[in-house]
Amino acid sequence: MKKHLVFVYGTLRRYERNHHLLKNAECLADKCWTTGKLLDSGSGYPYLVQSRGERVYGELYQVNDNELEALDMLEEYYGPGKDNYYDRVVQSVHTESGDYKAFVYVLPEGRQQPNLVQIKECDWCVYRLMQSQ
Repeated sequence: MKKHLVFVYGTLRRYERNHHLLKNAECLADKCWTTGKLLDSGSGYPYLVQSRGERVYGELYQVNDNELEALDMLEEYYGPGKDNYYDRVVQSVHTESGDYKAFVYVLPEGRQQPNLVQIKECDWCVYRLMQSQ
């Protein structure tokens, strides 16, 4: 079975509500980042919009084909050129042990909404913690 690298930045992170989909996956880095802008969807999960000047913090996992398929279902990714809720793209992910190319789920340009709040902390978990205080 093939292995894939996936960068997660929202509800798939450790201690978040969808992390169970990664319970058997290997965490390669729990402190890493990729480029992009993090936005609050207003619905309990974040969006990552591709952008060069900013960072988004998250975790890097190695998953198998079945786990990747489960992530695609959660993120409503049906394949290239389809009507996806999120697109799955390959980006550089920077870790303490080096850089990797990994899948990242991003908000397609056609789905971007004008009044979304940017998460200045660049980290969904930190942002949620700040919101709860």
